[in-house]
Amino acid sequence: TVMAYAYYADAPVDVAIMEIGMGGLWDCTNVVDAAVSVITPISIDHTKWLGSTLSEIAVQKAGIIKENQIVIVGRQDPEAEKVIREKIEKVSAKAYFMDKDMKILDRKIAVGGQLLTMQTPFGIYENVFLPLHGEYQAENALLALCATEAFYGSKTIDAKVVESGFLNASSPGRLEIVRTSPTVVVDATHNPGGAKVLSQAVCEIFPQAYITGIFSAMADKDVESILLEMEKVVAQIVLVQMSNDRGMDIKELEKIAVNVFGEERVHIATDLLDAIDKATAISDTNAQCMAGSVILSFGSVYLAGEIRRMFKK
Repeated sequence: TVMAYAYYADAPVDVAIMEIGMGGLWDCTNVVDAAVSVITPISIDHTKWLGSTLSEIAVQKAGIIKENQIVIVGRQDPEAEKVIREKIEKVSAKAYFMDKDMKILDRKIAVGGQLLTMQTPFGIYENVFLPLHGEYQAENALLALCATEAFYGSKTIDAKVVESGFLNASSPGRLEIVRTSPTVVVDATHNPGGAKVLSQAVCEIFPQAYITGIFSAMADKDVESILLEMEKVVAQIVLVQMSNDRGMDIKELEKIAVNVFGEERVHIATDLLDAIDKATAISDTNAQCMAGSVILSFGSVYLAGEIRRMFKK
């Protein structure tokens, strides 16, 4: 991080967008006194380091908020929002909140993405095409737009620039279709909050599809809560051992999955190629037509990366 910052200073870059590694308060990126900070929806994750409650995690996240800064805040649980508001007030920062200061006024499903009308504190942008799926991606787009406005002097951005920017947006490993016939979708969801928005998005994009899951996870993740969210939309699930030292043991994964899905809906693969073969066979057998067959990989960023490499994405 230090070397990166030294490089940015020497370049010098005009604008740097920096993602926090973990938490915020004690993350090494927090040495930067940013003009604008963005806090996306907070959920339970990295409990070993950040705390076991939303309030404790929110304290870590709110640690990036600096004096007189502009803060863009995504939709939050009331418990987390309370902590964020207290920090904003303490350091006299200026804040804009989702659904209060900025809103998605209209959202329509379109081929390859969605069509959005967005209201920011400074203006309204109509019929902007976003080539990403899911309501949460629409809200991410709104947060990004509001942050950009704030950075460029708290004013509207030229509509053509906004249209062009979002038209070129991509989000690898987030509801990404890496193959068709059957449809194979990769999502890096690895916590309960991510699983909740993923299940909602899957219902919206593939309302009639027979969905077969491929799942693996790191040992420190709340696997049961993730699977409880996804059980609503995934008909059968194939488990695979992560090829990573941090991966949860396949026997432990199976125990949790059987408890959530029932033994008859859980399948074990020897490796990732076998998992894809098994999921394809299950999907082909049960889907009423090829168009209604969807294989959904989720549970880990590492798993998403491995499947993307396998399909050369």
